Amino acid sequence: LKDGTKKTLGVILPSKEPLTFKTHLAERIEIISGECSVQIGHAPDIKIYKSGESFQIPAHSQFKIKTSEVVDYICHFE
Repeated sequence: LKDGTKKTLGVILPSKEPLTFKTHLAERIEIISGECSVQIGHAPDIKIYKSGESFQIPAHSQFKIKTSEVVDYICHFE
């Protein structure tokens, strides 16, 4: 963006297995529509996030995400 911030828009389709994403920069994932379960790093807990909520991912980490419906999101690179 003009102010130097970087964002991406994305869509995650339903899948039987979780998708794994690796990060280089810290990210904040903002859920625009839908609901998903997320496991950050190697933490044992899995949390549910839905429209209007967001979660933080540290730099040089990973997260797993799974959904049974279409999820739209914005990734804010921090």
